[in-house]
Amino acid sequence: MKEKFVDVDGGRRSCWLFDDKIAQTYLLRAANLPTPRTWILWNYEEALEFLRGATYPLVAKLSFGFRGLNVGLLRDRAEAESLAHRVFGEGVFRLHETPLALLRSSLRRFRDVLRRRAGHAPKPLPDQQRNALLLQEFVAGNDFDTRVNVIGDRAFAWRRENAPNDFRASGANRQKLEPSQIDRAPIRLALRAARTLNMRTAAVDMLLRKEGEPLISEISFFFEPFIVRRCQGHYVLAGEQLQWVDGAVEPETAILDDFLEQVAARLDRRLSHERLLA
Repeated sequence: MKEKFVDVDGGRRSCWLFDDKIAQTYLLRAANLPTPRTWILWNYEEALEFLRGATYPLVAKLSFGFRGLNVGLLRDRAEAESLAHRVFGEGVFRLHETPLALLRSSLRRFRDVLRRRAGHAPKPLPDQQRNALLLQEFVAGNDFDTRVNVIGDRAFAWRRENAPNDFRASGANRQKLEPSQIDRAPIRLALRAARTLNMRTAAVDMLLRKEGEPLISEISFFFEPFIVRRCQGHYVLAGEQLQWVDGAVEPETAILDDFLEQVAARLDRRLSHERLLA
């Protein structure tokens, strides 16, 4: 069988979990990587039983959505049970649906009923979460999260401050790139996570417990290259020590350099094998 130079499986390992927080939850759990306590409830009765004994507030997430979309705070049992009713009923398109969005959702359902009665298949729906309730522990005391972008063995890190009067940092566009303000523990965890999951590129969002323990709130292969370009440098692991490498880096160049190194290394192995067979 002819050897392929492109590591297709490696690329899939990096991107398959994009915009699927349920898949991320199970993957991070299987990899024994630290996260906030997370619960995925698969039926209505189980959800109601959990919510009766839960500690609030809780973070609710739909499986899809980024830049803070479809992430919300459930302050009490009433809010949580209302969301559960929607998730295990008609389904949820947006975590916080406006009256206009709710009207459109109702009109879509009415349209589909008419289409079925006329013998036509309903039109495909946009992303909708149904019959799976994703809840996460609210980790108090975090006025920011730490975003670490891993490319190969490089880690680019910055702080993302929460939006005003909000517990979310994602989507707020309040980045702090000064290296002295970045805790090293999240950087180590991000490099460990990317290595454990065999991801070529990883964007790791992390919170801190009061004791300083880093927790992965979300992970993806997708990141904003324009912010990476603004970083003053990056970290690499030299043995067990984090080593700072000064100077800005073009992320596209870093990805290309890693790819060319992989191609060269595979070519060397192939040539060495052919010499042994000659």
